Amino acid sequence: MEISLAISDANEVVSIPIQAENKNKYMDVVFYNAAVKGEIDVVEEQADNLARLLTPRNNTILHINILARPKEMESIEFVRSVLDKCPPLLFHANDKGETPLHIAARFGHHQVVKVLLEHAKSPRNIELESGTRQILQMTSKQKDTALHEAVRMNHTQVVRLLIKEDPDFSYSANKTGETPLYLAVERSYNHLAFEILDFCTSLVHRGPNGRTTLHAAVIKQDQEMTRRILERTKSTLTSEVDDEGWTPLHHCASFRGCLVILKMLLEADKSAAYISSKNDQLTPLHLAIQQRNIDIIKELILQCPDSTELVDHHERNVLHLAADTYFRDIWSFLLKNPAIEKLIKDKDDQGNTPLHVLAAANPISFFDVITRHPLPGLDKNEVNNENKTVLDVSLETQSGQLYLEVLLPKFGNWKRSSRKSINRKIVSELYAARESHLLVATLIATVTFAAGFTMPGGYNSEKGDPGRGLAILSKKSAFQAFIITDTIAMVLSTSAVFLHFLLAMTTSSNLSPTKSKLVVVAFILTIYAMEAMIIAFAVGTYSVLGNSSALSIIIIIISLLFFLFSVPAFMIKLYLNK
Repeated sequence: MEISLAISDANEVVSIPIQAENKNKYMDVVFYNAAVKGEIDVVEEQADNLARLLTPRNNTILHINILARPKEMESIEFVRSVLDKCPPLLFHANDKGETPLHIAARFGHHQVVKVLLEHAKSPRNIELESGTRQILQMTSKQKDTALHEAVRMNHTQVVRLLIKEDPDFSYSANKTGETPLYLAVERSYNHLAFEILDFCTSLVHRGPNGRTTLHAAVIKQDQEMTRRILERTKSTLTSEVDDEGWTPLHHCASFRGCLVILKMLLEADKSAAYISSKNDQLTPLHLAIQQRNIDIIKELILQCPDSTELVDHHERNVLHLAADTYFRDIWSFLLKNPAIEKLIKDKDDQGNTPLHVLAAANPISFFDVITRHPLPGLDKNEVNNENKTVLDVSLETQSGQLYLEVLLPKFGNWKRSSRKSINRKIVSELYAARESHLLVATLIATVTFAAGFTMPGGYNSEKGDPGRGLAILSKKSAFQAFIITDTIAMVLSTSAVFLHFLLAMTTSSNLSPTKSKLVVVAFILTIYAMEAMIIAFAVGTYSVLGNSSALSIIIIIISLLFFLFSVPAFMIKLYLNK
């Protein structure tokens, strides 16, 4: 059987044949154990047949020794002696394509690595067309070099040895697209990355998914690494895009707390601020707006003011995107810029202005914008491709019906289109919800009314006692808090019932501003009544538990969980009703 050792050169692949007669592919146990223990005297007996001593996975005695020895110093003499007797074993790769150098680098055996490199430079290897570069460039089946292995396992001394042996060698990417430098940066092994940046003259920065080392440094939000890469590469990597079409500046804009890195990238190359992503045509400014990174937004507009003109694949400008993820401070900042304020009139591919988008996404925020900002020259009755005005769009949501019909009558110049009437489905849903609100308010009123006469702790029934008939716990602060909160809950819920009663007296099914106000007020009263009832239960229970302080605290905590869950649930409901 013949085993070929493949050594790739710059222009060709050199095959080194090693004859092996071990047809069953196993190593004699005596020699295997000798390799494990580093017993060179046993191995010397087979000095002429060392190349034939192979395991089923084509591991040589060098592979076995390096894998088995926990202390590298004990392996040095064994490795040196074996290579003196059989130099080709230096280049022998097992079934995984791993040479002894791969394994020594993986385990951080820097003394063994030094011996292997010394033998690679030995005159005895010249006839094998080998040498330092050949051993360094040999790759495993995963296309990993020895430097890949050393960097992956964070072995500083081995990395330093390998790169100083041939600083001009250009290490290519492995099967997953990682170069040694990218591995170091992506894993935050800065000391290794700095070694490679400082001593290697031919650097390869590419990584998986089309990213570069600069992408990786920015994603890690590593200021020092970003600075060092920019110093070495100048502006050659700043405009490089990954598979999504994102530059390092795109990634920077999508993270919070990256202002320092952003300034570094812009100082190196401002043109990256004008590059749009592959599919959705988003610029770094667009991403910063979507992520509500106001500091990043300010810096991008300060250094690249005309980047505000760019639109995404739906022809949406910066105000459209700001409307979709409304944040008051961002809107205020954008509208203070005269050039950006004029973009309020622009339409996307659906004919929607930024106010159309805002009214659809969040009618309450829409009202906030138009009351805070004058928006001069705005056509408030502009229609989109569906012939809908801004007010039409806002009235398509339940929250828009509830709030805008109430709050906007003062804005007489905000009109609906002549062909648009209030959504009847929303009206029916509102009245259906009103019935549920009435039921809840009635139940709260009933329970709190009954609790007012079923006092915690009972009444004084002692004959002849001046306080007979009075509540026993009337002087306790917790009991007094119970009476107050129970009364508040009863009054608020009864008021809500009364408002629903007024609504029931009207025969018209139209949703007028007055009716909208009554529904909203009744709903708010019911919510407050519910909260007061929970507090009344907590303090009422506390008042009758006496000295059971631990149990009292547990009851109060459990009761207050209502507020922990009710607020997020209410916000989710509002979001789903958009």
